[in-house]
Amino acid sequence: MADLLSIAIRPELLDGVWWDITDAIQRTGSAIPCAKPIDGRACVLLVPMGDEYRRVVQDLQRPHLLAIRAAKGAIPQAVIDAVRPAALARAVLRDWAGLELGGVAVPYSEEKALELLADKRLELFTRLIENCASNDAALLAHEEEQAKGN
Repeated sequence: MADLLSIAIRPELLDGVWWDITDAIQRTGSAIPCAKPIDGRACVLLVPMGDEYRRVVQDLQRPHLLAIRAAKGAIPQAVIDAVRPAALARAVLRDWAGLELGGVAVPYSEEKALELLADKRLELFTRLIENCASNDAALLAHEEEQAKGN
């Protein structure tokens, strides 16, 4: 028998989990969940990829249905390039702290998130956001750590 409550996530975590992405950006380690932004570190607040993300993707794909159908169900790269960053900016990446671009601090806004996620030079940042937001194992580990503190 396996109790499903052992993998239950507190509802407030569905509003987002902070991730310290500094070591991943500097290529010295991995992104790790954290309770809040850490001074001097690059941190992002991410909502796990779930129903809301899938709904946003579907909404954003709607204007491109003819192109998708013409490609016989394969989503053309131009559609992916348009939908992917917009869906991440709208449904996943909710805030950040400690991010810089060319040595200049970048304040969070959904518009700025879209700009950075759509920038092909920052593809690894986009992949990092996707990987963290879809990392259920890390989310559960974070939940366990939070539960220990209560």
